[in-house]
Amino acid sequence: MFLHFLISLFFKAWLPVLSNIAPPEVRRQQATKKLWDKYHSLPDNFCISRDLINLPATRLKSRKPLWLESYLPEPFKVADKWKLQWQEEGNSLFNSRLITHPEKQVPGFDLPRNIWVKLNRLRTLIAWTL
Repeated sequence: MFLHFLISLFFKAWLPVLSNIAPPEVRRQQATKKLWDKYHSLPDNFCISRDLINLPATRLKSRKPLWLESYLPEPFKVADKWKLQWQEEGNSLFNSRLITHPEKQVPGFDLPRNIWVKLNRLRTLIAWTL
């Protein structure tokens, strides 16, 4: 059970890099920033504009209101956030030094499907024919 937990942690950190898709946390921040900019660029078109002008005070520490996020006032770049997150996690990840730019495709990403099938069969040791 513990080994399964360690393997899942390993793949959870590497999966966004190997699939060339930003991690969920970074994509959520990007979507939040996009909505925030949209609301502020056209305040009269949205009902939420009154709430954004008169922001309520935070009452519970467990809640994280949108307007308290530190990345909202500054420009947001997915590549920079992803690279920063990768560098922070890199100290605890196995072989993280192999990838310096997680936002770029890894070599071999564009291999044909039949080669990926063979590699996956070798990796899982469930090869019908090699």
